[in-house]
Amino acid sequence: MTGANNSLYLTPNVTSREGLVEIKIGLLLPYSLPNNLTQQLTYSGTSAIRLAASEINENHLIPGAYITLVLKDSFNGADPENSGAAQAIFSTVSLLQTEGGVSGVIGDVSSALTVQSALLTSRLDIPQCSYSAGSTQLSSKDDYGYFFRTIPTELMFGRVMMEFVASRGWQKVAVFYTGDELGSQMMDSIALQARKRNITIGYRSAFWEMESGSDIGPGLDALKASGQQIVLVAAVGEPQIRLMTEAVKRGLISKDYVWLTINQVTEPLLGSAGSTLKPSDLNGLFMFDNMLRLHGYQPYEEFLDKWAALNPEEYPYSGKREISSNEAQAYSCMMVMAHGFANAVKGNWTALHLLASGRLGHKLTPTAMNTNYTGPGGPMVLDDMGDVVYGNFILYNFQNGRVVSIGTSYSGAFNLSSPPMYFDGTYNTPSDSAPLRVLNPAFGSAIGVVIIAIAGLSILFSLVTTCIVILYRNSQIIKASSPLFCCLELFGFILLYFSTIMGLDIPTKFVCIARPMTLNIGFVLVVSNIVAKNFRVYRIFHNIYVTKRVIRDSHLLKIVGTLMSVNLAIMTVWFVKTPPKLQQYIMTDSTTYWGCNSQSGESTPYFVVLFIYNVSLLLIATYLAYRNRNVAANYNECREIAFVVYNILLSGCIAMPTVFLPQDQYLTKFFLSNVVLLFGTTVSLMFMFLPKL
Repeated sequence: MTGANNSLYLTPNVTSREGLVEIKIGLLLPYSLPNNLTQQLTYSGTSAIRLAASEINENHLIPGAYITLVLKDSFNGADPENSGAAQAIFSTVSLLQTEGGVSGVIGDVSSALTVQSALLTSRLDIPQCSYSAGSTQLSSKDDYGYFFRTIPTELMFGRVMMEFVASRGWQKVAVFYTGDELGSQMMDSIALQARKRNITIGYRSAFWEMESGSDIGPGLDALKASGQQIVLVAAVGEPQIRLMTEAVKRGLISKDYVWLTINQVTEPLLGSAGSTLKPSDLNGLFMFDNMLRLHGYQPYEEFLDKWAALNPEEYPYSGKREISSNEAQAYSCMMVMAHGFANAVKGNWTALHLLASGRLGHKLTPTAMNTNYTGPGGPMVLDDMGDVVYGNFILYNFQNGRVVSIGTSYSGAFNLSSPPMYFDGTYNTPSDSAPLRVLNPAFGSAIGVVIIAIAGLSILFSLVTTCIVILYRNSQIIKASSPLFCCLELFGFILLYFSTIMGLDIPTKFVCIARPMTLNIGFVLVVSNIVAKNFRVYRIFHNIYVTKRVIRDSHLLKIVGTLMSVNLAIMTVWFVKTPPKLQQYIMTDSTTYWGCNSQSGESTPYFVVLFIYNVSLLLIATYLAYRNRNVAANYNECREIAFVVYNILLSGCIAMPTVFLPQDQYLTKFFLSNVVLLFGTTVSLMFMFLPKL
């Protein structure tokens, strides 16, 4: 019958009302909205709710009470332009003013309308359930303390998407999300699920709901530069369509990429007005949607039996063993609410009357609706936010112009029923990222050939010079310089050149230890010999009590050996305690390099001690060289040595910043350090030995 507030009252399957309390449940749905999909959701959902109410009354699920449904149109059919928030609020107020009030509300079908009505019902402590509104805004218990739902929120798509990603063995993904609150929440949910599965989000980009694609283009260009090839779209509706359309235009839906979207998007992409897309443009697309049909699941099959037995003239969309939309969730809404009511009153007559008058709200929060009910939509377990803990999803794959179901996720268990097909028409799982370009210069590369040529020629020159020094060790010039000093200096230069060659190509574990040892020993040999010789010269010419002006090899070896022993002791302890490890560093621009990680937290103290020691050695050599720059003619090579020391000091000052450069500056560090090392070593070698030849 029609009530005073233009509402329809239905009391299913009640033969006698004597001694029973009437419990009114409001159905706030857009009955007059001229939209095929919305009408289907509305009328099929109403039929399912009526079926549930009939069973509740027949089985006396709420002892001492029966259910009456109050149907209220939430759409102002007379004025389509004014049928949004204002009409939803008006309809809700009208429903709540029903004679005797309502004990609960079911509705609305859209999130936009539901957020308005649920705001009012929660203020009045009236429970409200929706079987199709998935907005995360409704999860806020500050505003919607009495709202719950039987359909998963959009956030749950992040979990099932990541389950599919993990099943394919992908370790890196990119994510596009809208910059609004929903998009940010979905991004956070995806990030959480990714961390649980050790999946890296290599690229993420937010875009906004604008009519043009101007905000999308730079993000898509950055995606291409990032090298990420598995793309998740955390957006729904028009923003998602704009993103996918722009991606097709830029050639980013191709054999190099895999796209994962929420809901079936092929129809709006291909069928929208002005669309120029072809089915082949979307081949291999993966789409995740709510799974409404749980064939083989006993509660669902039992529901279908009852659904098929109904008269479709009285119950629209019924009369067949098939559902058209969210009937299972609508049925569960009514059942969960009834079980919650029964649990709250526990047969108490006073509590039953309080429930009927809408004054038992404090006992009807979402957590009170957790009664272990399992229905045709699966277990209805609610969290503190009133959202279902478990969702059921279906995975669609667009294969050669057809939407094909290839997998499901039921109550957290993901399963593929058939192999997924990708853009190129094959079933071969693609890589999650573009092949990384290795930055380590190879031996055969142009820079590698140059370094090997310079170092090789310099090593050859050093070896030839060593032979000359040995052969002509008794000549006046060589003897004055000390053949041992010359040989040790040349050997130090050779080691420095070898260290530059070992810096090429991808290092091995052996190179990780050999290169720093070679570099360090070579440096100490060159500098400590200079320190030893200049110290003896300094003592000879600045100490009036020294009468012997001969620099013995034993004195030279004693000083060099002492300085080298201290250096080697530091390095030995360092490498024994925290040996360098081969490590790969991956950049955001699809490049990578291999390096030896010897500056971790545990090795930092050793590095600092060694650094201070070598710098101190170089400063001492500089001081002595400066003091000895004007000694007698027989020792005039002190000027050459002074220049060599100044050159080493300058090279060290230029190369020092490379120690502190960040990881993504590998090439800068490589070129600067090697250029300085080659230049400083070669200039020192030539300036010290060419005058002697």
